[in-house]
Amino acid sequence: MWSRSPSSPGERASTCGIANTPAVTVTTQDLVARWRHAATCPGRSPSNECQSRGPEKRLEAMTIPAQVGGRVRSWMNRPEMRGVFWIWAAMTAVLVVFSLYVPARLMGPPASPTMHAVENTMTVFTVAASPVAAAVWSVALYSLLAWRHRGSGQPETDGPPIRGNTPVTALWLVLSSLLCVFLLIWGLAAMQSVTAAAAGRVPLQVNVVGQQWLWSFSYPGQGDIETDQLYLPIDQPVVFHVTSKDVVHSFWVVQMGIKIDANPGETTVTNVTPNKLGTFVVRCAELCGLLHADMEAAVHVVSADDFAAWARGRRSPPVESSPPK
Repeated sequence: MWSRSPSSPGERASTCGIANTPAVTVTTQDLVARWRHAATCPGRSPSNECQSRGPEKRLEAMTIPAQVGGRVRSWMNRPEMRGVFWIWAAMTAVLVVFSLYVPARLMGPPASPTMHAVENTMTVFTVAASPVAAAVWSVALYSLLAWRHRGSGQPETDGPPIRGNTPVTALWLVLSSLLCVFLLIWGLAAMQSVTAAAAGRVPLQVNVVGQQWLWSFSYPGQGDIETDQLYLPIDQPVVFHVTSKDVVHSFWVVQMGIKIDANPGETTVTNVTPNKLGTFVVRCAELCGLLHADMEAAVHVVSADDFAAWARGRRSPPVESSPPK
């Protein structure tokens, strides 16, 4: 006897051995979802793990910048961060103004292109360091003022835990690296400009000898003139060969921007092109004993004609031998 063909979905499921299992209706949305799954995970069976790698993964990637921005905004809205920020802004402004006006005035007007380059470099370096120094000082000052213990109770033995902030750390590293590269390029360019200014011109050679506690100078190209005061012609490159007779000294002409050690038994070399008439001072910049503070000598920058006249007057006249009688 033939049985009746199942006419309902439940009956058809029963004849296949899957009793009491409701039929699954395939809709257009299911087909679209399977198509998206096949595009995301080709050649793999459907699974929750694979399906989660599709739109949810892209949505998670899109929300990362928003989460980072939210963390930064939340971090900046904290009262302590606002306090540190305003202290940092005030300190940075004060340090920048100080850097632009005070150091150059303390050293006096430059008397050579070297000193001009030194002053510009010091100003740029100090201005660039101002926000960094202000950041350190502002955190320390705010900590002393706002986080000090108040009241008569027992102070806490430990503060709240500190959690790292990856975006802030990355930003700090990037800005620090850019600042270092900028200062390196600036310094190299300043050195190159000073070196190129004296190129192609015949320099005046001067030997410098330091000893406790005085300076002596000689001019090998001017008849071996020896003197305790330095005379230089304006706008002519000068090369100094510096040494010492006893201990380590340091040859420093402040307003010309040159300073180099005078070492016993060795000769160090530096150069400068004076471009301002006047009298300046050589100082020893290395602690060398009891009268170190008094180890100074005068530097006279004069015109070329005046220097030539001075050199002629300092040369020893030749000794004439009388014929035998």
